[in-house]
Amino acid sequence: MEFIHNNLYPRATFLPKQQETESKTVEKAPEKDLAEIIASTYAEEEEEPEEEGEEKEYSFGSIVEWGEIDPTPIIDNLVKVMIEMTGVKLYPYQLTFARRVIESVVLNDGDEITALYSRQSGKSETIANVVVVLMVMLPLLATHFKQLELYKNGFFVGLFAPIDAQSKIIGDRVNARLSGEITQEFLNDPDLNIVYTSLKLSNGSFAKIHTAAPQSKIEGHSYHLIVVDEAQHVVEEKMVRSIHPQAAAFNGTIAKMGTPTDQNCEFYEAIKRNLALISTSKKRNHFEFNYKTVQKYNKRYGIFVKKEIERYGIDNDYFRMSYGLEWLLDQGMCITEKEFQKRMRVPHGLENMRIDGALYVAGLDLGKKQDSTVLTILKLQKRTNDEFVKLLDSIAKEEKEDLHFIQEDLKSVTEADYYVKEVVQWYEYHKDNWQAQIINLSSVIKDHGGILTVAVDATGTGDMPYETLNSRLNYTETEVIPVQFSQKMNHTLAQIFYKNLNHKAVKIPSGQGAKTSRRWKKFHSQLLSAIKVWKNNYMQITHPQVKGAKDDYVQSLLLALYAAEYYLNSGNIHISRNMFFSGGGGEETTQIDDIIQTAKFSTGEKEDNMSISDIRKALHNQTLNVAQFSK
Repeated sequence: MEFIHNNLYPRATFLPKQQETESKTVEKAPEKDLAEIIASTYAEEEEEPEEEGEEKEYSFGSIVEWGEIDPTPIIDNLVKVMIEMTGVKLYPYQLTFARRVIESVVLNDGDEITALYSRQSGKSETIANVVVVLMVMLPLLATHFKQLELYKNGFFVGLFAPIDAQSKIIGDRVNARLSGEITQEFLNDPDLNIVYTSLKLSNGSFAKIHTAAPQSKIEGHSYHLIVVDEAQHVVEEKMVRSIHPQAAAFNGTIAKMGTPTDQNCEFYEAIKRNLALISTSKKRNHFEFNYKTVQKYNKRYGIFVKKEIERYGIDNDYFRMSYGLEWLLDQGMCITEKEFQKRMRVPHGLENMRIDGALYVAGLDLGKKQDSTVLTILKLQKRTNDEFVKLLDSIAKEEKEDLHFIQEDLKSVTEADYYVKEVVQWYEYHKDNWQAQIINLSSVIKDHGGILTVAVDATGTGDMPYETLNSRLNYTETEVIPVQFSQKMNHTLAQIFYKNLNHKAVKIPSGQGAKTSRRWKKFHSQLLSAIKVWKNNYMQITHPQVKGAKDDYVQSLLLALYAAEYYLNSGNIHISRNMFFSGGGGEETTQIDDIIQTAKFSTGEKEDNMSISDIRKALHNQTLNVAQFSK
């Protein structure tokens, strides 16, 4: 193989450093093909006796037993062959990812490798070149290394992306490389004689293109390497149930690539799994390169990015996700795990029995088709003036002591804002008809006692469930109110939720006992997967638009919060400003202006010059009862 010997693979490149002194002699030997050169390198090594109890380990583990053969030279030289074979010189940040994928395949470690790349920074080019070298070289090497016999009949690659056009991008690049002049010269060498036709090689290797759209049918294949491009847009069910199993037969490697988005996804969770590996085992399966890294190697890229910053601003969401690689989950998700822990979680368990004298409300979401019917009961606990002042302190810190925002909160405060709403119990029903469910639910509400208002989902069900429940709770302390999920009502429910979240006024018991319950897990899962959807300037909190996604527990909570607002404000719904939601305001209650006026009078300051401490002093004044101004 004169082409290989003279241009690509002098034997010295495959030798471990300690054997470099022998390389000149070996180079005079009769010509051998590439696989024979690599194999003979290790055959000529003297085996050192293995110490008892010693177990040789490699950087990423392996189910293939390499014994005394160090696979590192094979991996490194496959990278070199890739560059020479394709004629494409990759940047250093591309090579680190490429080498890890090659290593995973050679070691057959079955790892999941993730890569976040700034837009148009060469991720498709990188993985396409990796696919080419592995398709060509692994069947050849398998004839000389029993550790690679998995690939003796060819190397099988599955290329996936959310839509057909995206999956064809990598497929087209693989095709361009394999049909290119440089690679064809390599394939046509008499000692290889590999014929290429339409993503297939005569050595048995092939690459197959798939769309990973939710409705696609892609099951039934088996691959040594799975590549998922634009992985942030592949839904979890498709990724886990349809794509992952196609690597099972061969313990294949799964490489996922993409950029951040504003919604949680399986790709994001995969990245978190790999980052956790780094902290626990120093195992690197995640690679991340933002525009700052890319522009170091590509000046034209840097010039373009600079113009994008001038056009849209460095704080623009598009730029932050596409080039800065920031996950803006707070923009698209209902709530993140971080915010849940910070604002909603309380460390005790669910309430086992009613507390005498406590106030309760509930929200009832009626199941339709495959959904469940869920009743959420909230306990209402009023804050003291001191607790309200502490709330102002926390908001002031989050708003960086902006007095204007504090005053706006004070002006729009209502009776409901002084109450913490804590979930005390969930009840779930499914498969029964509504008539049976309503009978059971009315009994639950009566037996619990103290439930003053129940907001009932009356969307698409007619008046029957509401009227039945209302009649069965007639002559009790419970008022039943129907809620139609219109665009405007969904918007109001979202406003109420985020107002309470901002005020740290909605609490979810998350003690060890509560967290192990099936209902807590379903609520937590649905809440963290819920998304914010805008339509015609109205926002809705709903489940992601994928098959099997549910939000019964979330909608039940929203209804319960609506019931609290309705009861505490005597049927009037008021929405105050909050940091999570910009839009809508509700009517302000003018009486609360007295608090600001009192502070203004006591300090002699004009309203614009008042400090936050002035407002706190006014609130601390025992002659002021903040609650009296809230209605």
